[in-house]
Amino acid sequence: MVKLYTFLCLFFTSLLFNSTSFAQGAYSIEAEIDSSQNLNGKYVSISFVDYAGINNLKKDSVLIQNNRFVFKGNLVTPGVLTNLFINEKEFDGLFQFLLTPGTNKLYVHKPLYNQITGKLITGISNVEVMNSENAIIYNRYNSIFQVVFPELNWAMNRNQDPNEIFHKLNKETLPLRVELVKIYPNSYASLYFQRYFLFDALEDKPNICQELFDGLADSIKLLPEAKELELKIKSLFSIKKGEKVKDFVIKDENSQEVRLSDFMGKKVLLEFWASWCGPCIENLPNLKKFAEENPDIQILAISLDDNEENWKEAIKKHKFNYAKHVSELKGWKGEVSNTLFNVNAIPRAILIDEKGNFEDIDFKINSVD
Repeated sequence: MVKLYTFLCLFFTSLLFNSTSFAQGAYSIEAEIDSSQNLNGKYVSISFVDYAGINNLKKDSVLIQNNRFVFKGNLVTPGVLTNLFINEKEFDGLFQFLLTPGTNKLYVHKPLYNQITGKLITGISNVEVMNSENAIIYNRYNSIFQVVFPELNWAMNRNQDPNEIFHKLNKETLPLRVELVKIYPNSYASLYFQRYFLFDALEDKPNICQELFDGLADSIKLLPEAKELELKIKSLFSIKKGEKVKDFVIKDENSQEVRLSDFMGKKVLLEFWASWCGPCIENLPNLKKFAEENPDIQILAISLDDNEENWKEAIKKHKFNYAKHVSELKGWKGEVSNTLFNVNAIPRAILIDEKGNFEDIDFKINSVD
């Protein structure tokens, strides 16, 4: 699944913070860098992983002078995952933290290497936030995952599937992560991890999702990200086999409205995909064969593209002419895919029966005779 790879790269290094103040606005990064690396006169770059998609942040670079550097800007949300890059071989490590409004005082350590093998030690951020209690929460959370990286490396050395090992470890560490979130109900960090990481892991446990959300402070629940999470949790209780599927309206390639109820009386396969999704494209031959063998099932291809030209070009290029095509052109933020059906990875297929009820919420093509 496409989103899993992004998740694997970022999941272990997201920095939590604990605060009862959530004023959005200006931020500054005042950083000191390890002087032993002699990086004065070099440039450090900054980039952002904006899961909320509303901060409008751009990459930037500044010069390192006197072993220090400064960045300034503005945030809409109470925090955003931030990466620092230094274009030197000695700094191939991970430099990642959660940027928050106000002054962020950092110390950038040199990367850690195994003294025996000489290999870079991965999974540990080399950025230390100096003026925040957030580091306490981060260290506890990060320590839960230190077992993951060596086991993933061992699995690959044995030619085992690292995804299988990851899912196993992810399941085993889940109770610890849930308990950690419960400890900090007044923290935006608890909302951050519920919304962007724990929700996916708890998708089949809606009661736990609801319990964690209910435990948040009222001030946290007022945030837009909390409102979105609340809607997604509510949808978990309705996405069950035999439950009625909520009708929706979405536009097709010609900007004409299409309703799910338009297909009442026949089975409908909702196929979530995107032009940029490699696994989705690889799956198209199987989907075409399925369509040919099951002409009585209407395929409604819901694209998670946000670029109309790319969407339409992919349909034409891959001869994807055996489905009805629709899209909100909002990427992962579409109401149908994100809120109504909780699509967190693609390709994803959901089968709806003739009466408009969920028949299979994680449909596999080979599951139909």
